[in-house]
Amino acid sequence: MAPRRDAGLYVSSASVTDALFAELVHVFDTAQDFPEFPPWTGFIHPVPDSEWALGEQPAEIYARHRQTRFPEYLAKPVVVLDEQTARDKSVLVLSPLLTDDGVFVLHGVRFDARKVPGAAVNLSISNQELDDYYDVQFNGFGTVDGEGSKI
Repeated sequence: MAPRRDAGLYVSSASVTDALFAELVHVFDTAQDFPEFPPWTGFIHPVPDSEWALGEQPAEIYARHRQTRFPEYLAKPVVVLDEQTARDKSVLVLSPLLTDDGVFVLHGVRFDARKVPGAAVNLSISNQELDDYYDVQFNGFGTVDGEGSKI
């Protein structure tokens, strides 16, 4: 069996405190969408030596992740704790989407932290795409800018 590859977690804002970071990692490790399925403990975890992500835009984080951390980590999704995370604890999830023209375009959707593990697993196995989450309200899911637009 091939070794498990996990989703990379980055912090792009100094406003994300150590306490908030620890809280959200704990949520990622313990959240369950359905009681009959165990939590995905350790599936989303911090990428070592990723301090470079502070102050970077999501597209830069994703591009550098793909260049330097794939195939050690999954190519999709990438999870980012950013300035908005520090304000409302929502989490940015990044994943490319294939357009009708055959071009991959990076998209991002904000999630309630409890919903990130299930979505990350579905995205990693291509069971769902990020645009499947656009129309759901922020009580479980939300969009980058409220419009579901590309980032």
